[in-house]
Amino acid sequence: QDWVMTDYAQEFIESVRAKVGDGHVIGAVSGGVDSTVAAVLMTRAIGDRFHAVLVDNGCLRKDEAKNVLKRMREDCGVNLRCIDASDRFLDLLQGVTDPEQKRKIIGTTFIEVF
Repeated sequence: QDWVMTDYAQEFIESVRAKVGDGHVIGAVSGGVDSTVAAVLMTRAIGDRFHAVLVDNGCLRKDEAKNVLKRMREDCGVNLRCIDASDRFLDLLQGVTDPEQKRKIIGTTFIEVF
């Protein structure tokens, strides 16, 4: 094996520090594995200058936003803010049955909220 995950993570952290300098970074998180790992690595790289955002679109599992906030803040030390846009999303999705139209509404609204 030519690489070790810890080496890759450390290289990523050093690369982020070099690119960001004294700046700040904003990033979306979902609470899933990929965004959680990314948020943890960003936090290790630049600390509280990484601003993670979870957008609650009203389609999350029961208490998922609360659980993600707790896990990422308390267990992972991530500077995380949750935007509750559930009413906005659900109002826009009301009566929409076409999956492709729903996907477009969710994607566009997510970008607007974020």
